[in-house]
Amino acid sequence: MSEILLTRDAKLPEFTPIETRTLNMIGSEPGLAVKAIENHPHLKSRAFVLASQVLTELETHQGALFSLVSPDEEIVYPKFFESVLTAQDLCAIHQHPLIRFTATLTAHQSVQGFTQLKFPTPGILMHTSKGITQTLFIQDAWLRERCFEQLKSLQSDIAEPTWSEIVKHVKLPKNPDQAQATAVQILKAYGSEKLRRRELNHLVSVCLSVRKQNSEKIGLLQ
Repeated sequence: MSEILLTRDAKLPEFTPIETRTLNMIGSEPGLAVKAIENHPHLKSRAFVLASQVLTELETHQGALFSLVSPDEEIVYPKFFESVLTAQDLCAIHQHPLIRFTATLTAHQSVQGFTQLKFPTPGILMHTSKGITQTLFIQDAWLRERCFEQLKSLQSDIAEPTWSEIVKHVKLPKNPDQAQATAVQILKAYGSEKLRRRELNHLVSVCLSVRKQNSEKIGLLQ
């Protein structure tokens, strides 16, 4: 982005090849750029403009990425399932190849609560107000956790969802390993962009501090 900005503005002063490379680093490697720009005060005004523009572009185009990660840097799975995975990647809970259960609930029976089980077989116990139970046996720990999260989320909207409502609303990845691999890549991309944003903000701060110092010096001379 910064290279495009440098070549479009006919009013820009001439830069040496090294100075141009330094300014062009702002978009991709702002951490390296700030070290070089600190040694070239005459570049700081232009660097401030470029860094501000790159920051604006980053916020505009990477909003979707940042929305997938929580403040504690965990994947927001409801958003992940909705915006990253396709309908073909997801499967209804009663048709999932990695979930086993013996049907004891009728379609319109309300489920009062959900409990995670570890022994003797990992799964999720569902129970009605009348004591009727149905267990979802899920060996995969990640899939089990995602299933439990969706069930509790559904319960926050519908106090006692029926089995048919559970089947309708709870959708899980058919391939948990592939979904986890995608989530890891998203976290890596998020980490890289978060670092780039922090370095850009630091660069802007460095440029602003210099501009403030120059303004104060001018004020003293007047």
